[in-house]
Amino acid sequence: MPIDTAQRVLEQIPKAELLHMQRVGKLVHTMAKLIPRSRYHAQPTDHFDVYGVAAHYHDIGKAFVPASILTKASRLTGEEYKLVFMHPVYAQRYLDETDLPVDDHLKALIYDSAVYHHERWDGKGYPYGLARHEIPLIARVTAVCDAYDAMTHERPYSKARSHHQACLEIGKNAGFQFDPEIAYLFIKHEALINHSRESHRNDFAERYNDFSLIKHLMKGEALMRQEQVVLEKDTQQGRYLLCRIGDELYGIDIRYVTEIIGMQRVSKLPEQPEYIMGVINLRGRIIPVADMRIRFQKQAAECTSRTCIVVVDTEVLSTGLIVDEVVEVRLIKEEDIAPPPSLEWGAAKRYVDGIGNKDGQVVLLLNCETLFTDEEARTLESMKKGDMENEMV
Repeated sequence: MPIDTAQRVLEQIPKAELLHMQRVGKLVHTMAKLIPRSRYHAQPTDHFDVYGVAAHYHDIGKAFVPASILTKASRLTGEEYKLVFMHPVYAQRYLDETDLPVDDHLKALIYDSAVYHHERWDGKGYPYGLARHEIPLIARVTAVCDAYDAMTHERPYSKARSHHQACLEIGKNAGFQFDPEIAYLFIKHEALINHSRESHRNDFAERYNDFSLIKHLMKGEALMRQEQVVLEKDTQQGRYLLCRIGDELYGIDIRYVTEIIGMQRVSKLPEQPEYIMGVINLRGRIIPVADMRIRFQKQAAECTSRTCIVVVDTEVLSTGLIVDEVVEVRLIKEEDIAPPPSLEWGAAKRYVDGIGNKDGQVVLLLNCETLFTDEEARTLESMKKGDMENEMV
């Protein structure tokens, strides 16, 4: 039976699924405020302020999937999975035929979120097998938030994972299932995400007792515009991006980290120190790249799917640091940090701010401001300028 009104569409979706849609909308709203507007291939028409409102309706296609399947307590059969996998297509058909009572910008965002949020960065998603930046930005953000919420809430066939476990899983799938930049942005601000989740755990259930699409959109848009998260600076204090270099675990103050990207082609420049690999062009920014494995006198390993470039910004320089693996973001309290031993470490003490202890693990906390001497910093800066001049010729 066709569903021909917005009210009736939402009435077909089980309440647990509606609450999931609303939680995802809140997470997307939080993420949208963190996206640097000049990056992530954003367009002027992206309208970040209503991303969360649009993402509320990412699973609207589930109105056309039998509720008995969505609420089934055991694992689905192959045929049942096929019906669930069709929900983005059902959403597309419905939205193509329905004139929602909202402006065109919001309508387009609802469409992109609902139709494309199960596409994958590696092109192995559904329904159309889109890859990388073929997938609309709001859908790439929704995909991460959708997966996180699904993992952290009880499902009929799976137990809820902790916030920490879900963040690890998102990190593992960065560059495969998820846009790596969006995934690492999520991980970098995981404390803010967790705060948003905890402070609004029952929020939507209390606010939205009437699941009318029109009332949701109008009321939800006003609430989203009013609620501004102002805790970002506080949640970054004392948090470190943990990276593996060789057999050691290193911590980088998250406030220095601007982004984390998978390994890509590095343009080599002649007559540079062994650990300076060259430069990369990061969406028009020329970034010198240094291999921390060589820098710390460890044996340089071949790059794997886990090898990353961590881009850090200091007062004088932006640099890409090659590490073997990004592990997670963790809070390390000041009382759990000891100064490095002065005699045994020699010159290496310059790199290390302290030794952290996290769950019994030793974490060497890097001093991003002193990773390079003044002379090395000038060399790196000259590489950046030199490569730009070469590109202009």
